[in-house]
Amino acid sequence: MDIKEYIERFDEISHLSRDQQFVVLEQVRDEIQLNSVLPCFAAIAFIVRVSCIFVFLGGSYLFWGLSTLAIVLSVFLGLVISRVIITEIKDHLMLKVLKSILNKKAI
Repeated sequence: MDIKEYIERFDEISHLSRDQQFVVLEQVRDEIQLNSVLPCFAAIAFIVRVSCIFVFLGGSYLFWGLSTLAIVLSVFLGLVISRVIITEIKDHLMLKVLKSILNKKAI
């Protein structure tokens, strides 16, 4: 997971310098990795991608049959939609753990 994409994204730590944000975000990532049995981010990405592709493929099969164009568009749409869903899930998970870490430091 690339931590750099989350720098300057969360209002809770935007007042910190980029180096400090990077350190805090690494702590968040490490906390998420430690609390999960599977590699959390990789598992989420795989499950969401496969689910979206199968949902779109099933829908295209029901509406248009085995059209090659429909299959290609379904896979493309499944990947695009899954990318959006994965980003939202990761952002939510990161923000949740970030708030808990900041609350621990405040106490």
